[in-house]
Amino acid sequence: MKIAVLGQGISGTIITFQLIKKGFKPTVFDQINPNSPSRVAAGIWNPVTFRRPSLSWNAEKFIESLGPTYKGIEIFSNSKFYYPMNYLRIFSSAEEQNNWFSKAADEPFSNFMNNTLYKGNLDRKIRNRFGGAELFHAGYVDTNKMLNDFREELKKRNQLLEVNIGQSQVSFGKKVQVNHSNQTEEFDALIFANGLNIRDFQPFEDLPFQPVKGEVLTIKSKTLKVDKILSKGFFMLPVGELTFKIGATYSNTDMTTDLTEKGKSELIDKLKELIGDTEFEIVDHKVGIRPAIKGRRPVIGPHPHYENTFAFSGMGSKAILMAPLLAEQLVDHIENKSQIDSEVDVKRFL
Repeated sequence: MKIAVLGQGISGTIITFQLIKKGFKPTVFDQINPNSPSRVAAGIWNPVTFRRPSLSWNAEKFIESLGPTYKGIEIFSNSKFYYPMNYLRIFSSAEEQNNWFSKAADEPFSNFMNNTLYKGNLDRKIRNRFGGAELFHAGYVDTNKMLNDFREELKKRNQLLEVNIGQSQVSFGKKVQVNHSNQTEEFDALIFANGLNIRDFQPFEDLPFQPVKGEVLTIKSKTLKVDKILSKGFFMLPVGELTFKIGATYSNTDMTTDLTEKGKSELIDKLKELIGDTEFEIVDHKVGIRPAIKGRRPVIGPHPHYENTFAFSGMGSKAILMAPLLAEQLVDHIENKSQIDSEVDVKRFL
């Protein structure tokens, strides 16, 4: 079967890897966009929603699939980008502390949330009046490292075409025709793993996306020593020697890719609440638009009228967590006609 994939962000990389793993030789169409959410993303995976502690949908199944997938991509790409790392939730109040421990005492929460206060070493510059607790089975993926190294491997295999594909270049029918590089190429299947850009193609133009804009800072501090992901209404992620990512803002009204002083100030204020007067330097400021969708469940599977045309999108900020298992399910459907989970089936919107 001849398969094409549009997009090589997080979702595109993972679905392409799963196809290759199953013996397919997909052709990937992608042109790098430095503002794509996959390249701006901190790459954190986290099975728990913090505000009122609750497990993310299907968290246990997603976590089970996550490790083998990223380790497999590392081997395939001769790369290193997968970093399991505990989260440390810094409590803002006694009430928040009580809510955490009331949940952490029982399964399935106890599999992920420590039910005792953190007693390990924590930099004294971190303000933690109400203490904190660890979250297990978390970590981060260096998304740019993963995307770049996987991309290089695709180039070596002649499976990447660095071109943008638009609606006018695709014809849907028994075969999907893609016009590129002064030629028309036919495919047995086309997978849209191109985030919000899926809306630019007629079969999927009515998908009810509710995109979210997020800004992220990268800082350096000569004195901060933190070896866990910290969370206190924002995340502080150690990504290298004395280097941290700080994020992320949230806006569902401003859909421009403009960096804002408001977003920058919001993150700086939250950071200072955590680290006080500790000196730091901002070395980068990025913005991306995440492809969240109504109901916060992704959209995967074949279009109801074009069975050889597939969606693989809508994971928002959870792509690192969700994409490995969902990619396995979609590839199994393409190969064996297995049923798509109704909660994520794209047909629910079409």
